[in-house]
Amino acid sequence: MDCYRFYHLLLVATMLLVLVAISIVDAQDYPPRFLEVDPKDSEIIENGKFAIDAHNVKENENLEYRSVLRAEKQTWHRLKFNLLINTTGNALYQTFVLTGLGKETKDKELGSFWNVDDPRHFISWIDE
Repeated sequence: MDCYRFYHLLLVATMLLVLVAISIVDAQDYPPRFLEVDPKDSEIIENGKFAIDAHNVKENENLEYRSVLRAEKQTWHRLKFNLLINTTGNALYQTFVLTGLGKETKDKELGSFWNVDDPRHFISWIDE
């Protein structure tokens, strides 16, 4: 009887170790969640201004930066900023700005840029 109990405990312990190992490997495949950051931080303001400038060049528009109303940041392979930007005429735009890590933070890319008032887009984190 004791032999069966030992094998049963060994089997349970092995299964637990496999489950822990799978969860650790699986967790590494998903990006961490966005964390809310201060919209008045200089890094956030710089990225907000970059987003407006990049959009103006791409779309031949003349939007002017006023402020960042809400900002979130994610660090995973690169820095990703999720920004809600107030522009001239009180128009609100949501944008994603991607930058490198470390010395590569000067390399920026506009991931997306859209008007919040456009009904084709749904923004889940804006409080109504």
